[in-house]
Amino acid sequence: APAGAGPRLLAEILLVNDGEKRIIAEAGKQGRAAHAIEVALQPGTMLKSARAIIVVRQLEKFGELIKILPSAEMIEKEAFGDSFALLLLSAEPPQNLKKLVEGIAEVDQVTIQTIAAAVPVAAIAAATPTNAVKQDTVAMGAPAAAATNGQGATGQGAKKAMATIRVDTEKLDELMNLMGELVISRTRLNQLASQNAAADIMQAVQHLTTITTDLQTVAMKLRMVSIEHVFNRFPRMVRDLGRTLGRDIELEIVGQDTELDRSVIDMIGDPLVHLIRNSADHGLEDTEDRLAKGKSAVGNIRLEAKQEGGMVVVSVEDDGRGMDAPRIRQKALEKKVITPEQAAVMDDWEALQLIFAPGFSTRDQANEISGRGVGLDAVKDLVNQMGGLIELSTTIGVGSRFAIKLPLTLAIMQALLTRVQHEIYAIPLASVEEAVSITQDQIRFIQSRPVMVLRGETIPLIHLTDKLEVPPNGFDPDEEMPVVIINSHSGAKQNQKTGLVVTTLIGQEEIVIKPLSRTVRTSPYIAGAATLGDGSIALILNTPSLS
Repeated sequence: APAGAGPRLLAEILLVNDGEKRIIAEAGKQGRAAHAIEVALQPGTMLKSARAIIVVRQLEKFGELIKILPSAEMIEKEAFGDSFALLLLSAEPPQNLKKLVEGIAEVDQVTIQTIAAAVPVAAIAAATPTNAVKQDTVAMGAPAAAATNGQGATGQGAKKAMATIRVDTEKLDELMNLMGELVISRTRLNQLASQNAAADIMQAVQHLTTITTDLQTVAMKLRMVSIEHVFNRFPRMVRDLGRTLGRDIELEIVGQDTELDRSVIDMIGDPLVHLIRNSADHGLEDTEDRLAKGKSAVGNIRLEAKQEGGMVVVSVEDDGRGMDAPRIRQKALEKKVITPEQAAVMDDWEALQLIFAPGFSTRDQANEISGRGVGLDAVKDLVNQMGGLIELSTTIGVGSRFAIKLPLTLAIMQALLTRVQHEIYAIPLASVEEAVSITQDQIRFIQSRPVMVLRGETIPLIHLTDKLEVPPNGFDPDEEMPVVIINSHSGAKQNQKTGLVVTTLIGQEEIVIKPLSRTVRTSPYIAGAATLGDGSIALILNTPSLS
């Protein structure tokens, strides 16, 4: 059984060290008693960690938590039995605390033992065995309030426990909205100062820029959350999948400390569920097949998160059968996802991208794990909504890897502003390689598709007037056209570049992203909108859908 489980919990939570005795004695002078509370959850409780956190948060409304067993880390990992215990300082009568906890769903039994508020330090010391093993514990979601590493807690250490506060996420959203408005106003001031060429105003604006940039950094950090909170749900899910499929599956988790914007954390869970189910069901072979191929009987799924520049990469990789591009192409033909003409000119990489097409499946019969198909079109849509992109790399007989690339934050970003006819469009700077100018006669055609040659590299071209359905004015063959080169970062063609033909380049600017509702968002090429410093509106291009 995990450490800390069993009937010893209540006795162990009462084994306080010298620092904790002083904290309890000080609380007694304020009329607060120390309550040792053991909570037993119902057998078979799902998401025990979440239920324990609910209990803790309810009790913290009526006092100060100074100790919990097992440790907060073990509870968050669900590495405990059905019971946990905590030591709470509170002026609330014990019967009220007991009633409060008993009213929480899936709580089976509550036991409370109280140390009277008036008990002096000496009495507590006498009641505590001198050979007690010191327990390193911390309050969940807060700095350590009790002793660690066998050291006695101090009054200063106790005060540190109160340095962490909980903030409603709506207030964080409001803070970011106000921060965004401040960035817009700062940009406008900067433009006005540049137009008037007033040195003193420019100096003041530069100072304001420094302050707002620091404030923006702090505000963004407040929204950052460890992806561990998402990853923690998957070990149990993979164990259940293994039992259902009759396969031995090992889940390897790497980089769970990587941080993402809270809004991204809220959305990333569902795509990862799809990808892990897909790897377990479609990717990994049965045990007999793996042994016949000389592989380990245990299939491996690797879940990894890491930061690359201004992006976070979350990947799901398996050591299964890999994907067969010719078979995918044939299935797409049978299901009329593509035409015979398209199949004839399609290379293997393009064939592999068909798994993201709506309605595509390589399976004829549905099952309870992943339905009839892998549902990767839904995954791609969700990733696009987050302003990210998804890559696929696969080798037959070796395995497959899906990598989701996401921005660190969805609130504020650097963008290259362009004009397409009379409309302003923002291209995320993270996707931009460079900007060049070409003339009409420099455009070549390969299989009726326009391309340009830049330093010996052939780059496909996309006229944004065509994609965005903006009536073109036409180009003079001798007139230069601005082209923004973006990198698609897509799977085997991760260095594949695409050129976006625009009317005018405006310049780089920090923009505040405003999402569009589904009723307004009619084009897959638009990811959102932004208010610029002069009050005009720019639409933000969804570069993954363009490349």
